[in-house]
Amino acid sequence: MVIHPFGRGWGDWPDEACDLVRAALRAVPPETRIFVISADYVAADGRVKKERFPCDLPNVTVLKNLSAPAAFTLVATASRFLGNMSALAQVAAYEGVSSMVLHPGRCTDFRPPYSNYSKAIWNGNGVAIAYDAVPGAQLAETLRDFLSEPTRRPVMREEFARTAPAPVF
Repeated sequence: MVIHPFGRGWGDWPDEACDLVRAALRAVPPETRIFVISADYVAADGRVKKERFPCDLPNVTVLKNLSAPAAFTLVATASRFLGNMSALAQVAAYEGVSSMVLHPGRCTDFRPPYSNYSKAIWNGNGVAIAYDAVPGAQLAETLRDFLSEPTRRPVMREEFARTAPAPVF
């Protein structure tokens, strides 16, 4: 399973969303390997960003500063992808990996007129959820349902339609 809570365009997940994800990870079978993809970088304006996703579970490994081919391969071979809007979500979509993209409600990609990015997510067995537009208890339940059975392949637009209804293109 791969998690990518960091985003350049729409930003990182807020602490509240990260807390819900960490809580949902407790439902993952302990033999399941969970990889968090993270990178430290320097922006063009000189700002330094050090990404962090602290988690005390023994089956969670944070992988820092992977090359693009390594990160893409990890996502392409995962049983689940949970992430922000990024190229990694596109890799998951194109590889048919069951995926969930958590984004802020202000994100325009998942509103009409839908972008090619959002269409790729939905057409690639993924769903998108505005983490700040869903009640916390419902988001917690959705995350737990998505993460708890990593060997089962869900049809995302059917199983998660209550929280993330698929649009009509």
